[in-house]
Amino acid sequence: MKKESKNKLISGILTLAIGATGVTAFNISYNKDVNFKRQTNKFICSTFLDIDYSVPNGIKYSDFNSDDVYYVHRNDKRTIISSNKYVEGYNCLGLYDSNSSADAIFYITYSTDGGETLCCKPISYDDIEKDNYRIFQFVNDLALIDENSPDSACAFIPEHSIKKTSDNVSKTMVH
Repeated sequence: MKKESKNKLISGILTLAIGATGVTAFNISYNKDVNFKRQTNKFICSTFLDIDYSVPNGIKYSDFNSDDVYYVHRNDKRTIISSNKYVEGYNCLGLYDSNSSADAIFYITYSTDGGETLCCKPISYDDIEKDNYRIFQFVNDLALIDENSPDSACAFIPEHSIKKTSDNVSKTMVH
């Protein structure tokens, strides 16, 4: 083998090794550091999707335990899910018992138009399974639509995902 082609081969192997190391380091940082992941997601969204999303406060998707007890509440304006049996200004419809992948109980906030319009987008289990949410790892930044969510965040919970209770929880709690 000529010296020139041997040097090209060695250069190619070293370039691949350095590239693989960089990709591995990025992957480790992305999967272990939540802030790095969020910054990467924000960059991808603002650059390629023309949206600037933010991480909402509240119970995150990763902290949501479907074995815990959650209640479905509704008033004239919106539906929420809460770990509290009574929420002021809401009627308790019953226990949340997910029976549909269309249940939209999480949301993400983002702004468009240069940050002037804040939008709350409800996210269903079907949405989470779609590639466009899994690719960018939005699922870690989703928050439960509960009494602390912005008023524009409204859950969608079909009737068959609400388990009626025997006690009288459907009264509106007012202080």
